[in-house]
Amino acid sequence: MALSDLEQAVLGLVYQHAPCTAYAIRTLCAKSRTARFSGSAGSIYPLMLRLEQRGYLRSKPARQGRRRRRDYGLTRKGSVALRRWLTLPLPAADVSLVYDPLRTRMLFQRALPRASTLAFVLDALTKLRAAWPLLEQDCRDHPRSQNEFLHYAARNALLLAQARIAWLEEVAAAIERPTRRRRRGK
Repeated sequence: MALSDLEQAVLGLVYQHAPCTAYAIRTLCAKSRTARFSGSAGSIYPLMLRLEQRGYLRSKPARQGRRRRRDYGLTRKGSVALRRWLTLPLPAADVSLVYDPLRTRMLFQRALPRASTLAFVLDALTKLRAAWPLLEQDCRDHPRSQNEFLHYAARNALLLAQARIAWLEEVAAAIERPTRRRRRGK
């Protein structure tokens, strides 16, 4: 059975932070700017258990003060799976257009009055602009000198947001311009 993107990302996080607890992985997922990866206890704890049962992770009991916990690390099978995910051949789906719920919703905006579409676009712009300082901070928090690949991942998010802002500004300007049909009174 193939591993999901979230399972693969969790293997990567365990690789980076081992030994670590499921709570630590949950916290890292919750801090992610990617809404696609849920940091909920209801998704991370069962996922970690599944990965352990399938032989990708190993755990051992540990203590932190009075608290008991389980520390996770990758097994050989988990390391092989992570390396396989990170190397060629890259599936075509992984380099296709990224999932963008704004773009998907834009496909169907003709179902709404132009004023509603404009409100949708302006709301998206406001939210993206509010996220901009956080994305810039992520780039500063991950300087190239410390880990160039974390830096480039943060830059990717920043550049994608920049492109989305430019696109939404273009759409807003087009909506705000009166169409020829409306100017002629039709």
